[in-house]
Amino acid sequence: VVSRRTPAVHRLTLRKTACILALALLGLAAHPAYGQLFGDLEQDATGRPADMAALGMANAGVALIDPDLVFSYNPAQLGQLPLDRLHLQVLGLRFGFSPDIFDKLDFIQGDLQDAIDTGIENLYEDDRAELEALYAQARGLAEEESVLAAQILLPQAFFRAGPVNVGIGAYLQGYSRVQFSPDLVPVLDAYGQTEFILPVAVGYRVPGTAIDEFQTGGLSVGGTIRYIRRQVTAKQSPIDALDDTESRYFFRGSGLGLDIGAHYEEVLPNVNAGLAIFNLIGGGVDLNFEGGRIPFDDSESTGPFEILFGVSEPTDASPLSAADSLEFQELEARFAERSAAPTARLGAAYDLDLDLANSALSGVSIALDYTSRSTSEFTQPFGAHWRLGVGFELVNIVHARAGYAQGYPALGVGIDTRFAQFDYAFFSVEDGRLPGQLRRSNHRFQMRFGLF
Repeated sequence: VVSRRTPAVHRLTLRKTACILALALLGLAAHPAYGQLFGDLEQDATGRPADMAALGMANAGVALIDPDLVFSYNPAQLGQLPLDRLHLQVLGLRFGFSPDIFDKLDFIQGDLQDAIDTGIENLYEDDRAELEALYAQARGLAEEESVLAAQILLPQAFFRAGPVNVGIGAYLQGYSRVQFSPDLVPVLDAYGQTEFILPVAVGYRVPGTAIDEFQTGGLSVGGTIRYIRRQVTAKQSPIDALDDTESRYFFRGSGLGLDIGAHYEEVLPNVNAGLAIFNLIGGGVDLNFEGGRIPFDDSESTGPFEILFGVSEPTDASPLSAADSLEFQELEARFAERSAAPTARLGAAYDLDLDLANSALSGVSIALDYTSRSTSEFTQPFGAHWRLGVGFELVNIVHARAGYAQGYPALGVGIDTRFAQFDYAFFSVEDGRLPGQLRRSNHRFQMRFGLF
């Protein structure tokens, strides 16, 4: 049966859906997910935003020494920082996307919306050719997953407190993922996640381990406690089941996690070693279903700050229908499978400072990491767990980065000044079992301001 809503209302409904995908920071997820089509969902459940410099080096960084790596890669690096002055980030913004996300959004807002306006079920009887063309378009977009990501970097500070170095920061971030399956009847799979993350780290240089009388090098240990407040909105449906009564399902929860690490500077000349264990204690977020179904309707939409901080209940808590209940149970089980089991990252870095009097090249860093975390729901081969990156510093201002991981290259560039930093990175993640199977490409842009 064709819906009685006017075409304008129909278009408003799916425009809202597209905005839900495009504005991940607002925590609204568009249409989405029948089976577990995504790669390992736990990739988005760590609560540790990756550093831009490491992303440009194929996500290697456990053995480098940089305050920006403390919260995500190794808290023990904090103990190696001199911190003779306050290191302060006042505010930063990050935005990222996959190259083909806009093709998917155009399809959702265009042909798929038109089919929903007509009533996809009517195409079975009235225009099979148009229905098959719709399926073919969706299957043509199934080669890669796509993401939109936005992050607000709130104030962050590193300072010395007696015998230890302390770091504290905060993040607001939103993340949306969308993928079409290549099935005979394609499935539109997506969800949106927003979270507030508050990490507090402590680093301590172990006395008596320095390599010389100037107290350089040696062993440091550290730990990070993270508080995470998370919301997820999700939906799952084959595309031929979509109509203008679609609803999203609202999950919310919080959790604490403890990460620990060790770092040895100058274990060999110019060579550092690092080890970090994440989620040693906790780390999971127990997501709970919040109320009933939430229609995509302007009059019942929740404000972005309410969604972001999780302070409101769904505006429509009506009982779930049989179809809604089954869909919700599948989603609930899917997100409940996100594991908080401990994972490890270890590696080495060659870090060399050069004399600017003889060259514009002021530093070179080479990093090699091994991570036990899989980037797929499948078991990946040993080689898929390695990350190799190299960074070059020019006149202490410009940074060029490159790396290789999982069969894909990574590139990055940054400009650092005393009061502002600008970074770009391009990298890929393998969501399939083998390299080249299910690539997820990413562009990331970041700007931030403070005292660096």
